[in-house]
Amino acid sequence: MTRRGIAFGLMVGLTTAAAATPSAAGAAGTAKATCAHQSGAEFSAGPDDLVVGPMRFVGLRNIADTDAANLVQHGGWKSPAVLRAGHVATVSVDRPARSTVRLDYGHATDDAFAALPHTVRFVACSRGRSLSTLDGKPVTFWSGFFRTRSTTPVPGCLPLTIRIDGGPPRHRRLPVAGGSCTPE
Repeated sequence: MTRRGIAFGLMVGLTTAAAATPSAAGAAGTAKATCAHQSGAEFSAGPDDLVVGPMRFVGLRNIADTDAANLVQHGGWKSPAVLRAGHVATVSVDRPARSTVRLDYGHATDDAFAALPHTVRFVACSRGRSLSTLDGKPVTFWSGFFRTRSTTPVPGCLPLTIRIDGGPPRHRRLPVAGGSCTPE
């Protein structure tokens, strides 16, 4: 499947249960997505992707141009997570946005917003076990969403913290639905 063959943009339905489900969100709101939870597809790098080192959220930058009503109606923004082989990335929605945005990369069967994690630790497969490619190179791909709470306004800014391979935190702020973000 090519990048153009993957459904991008707004979530049009709820995720479905997968054969292997990542560990449930713990008391701290953290989940783990591993090689056992990967999907398979071919991707090409694009300017609408949020990229931090070997981690990529496909099409996530387009969340700035969507309509807030669409995010609320559809429950979030679909953005496949892609990580180069052999790496570990921990992605967190920062505290100011956790009451309105959560991560859904585990094919959750529980639709409750509060049950979704605010942090996901993505552990990529080795090169030989990766089912996906990015520009022809092995990557691990997890289908998922940035879910929004439908009963509250959509935040104007999505603040994220991403750690690669246990390194220092890298902060990113993305405008949401025409909103703005304060500089760091």
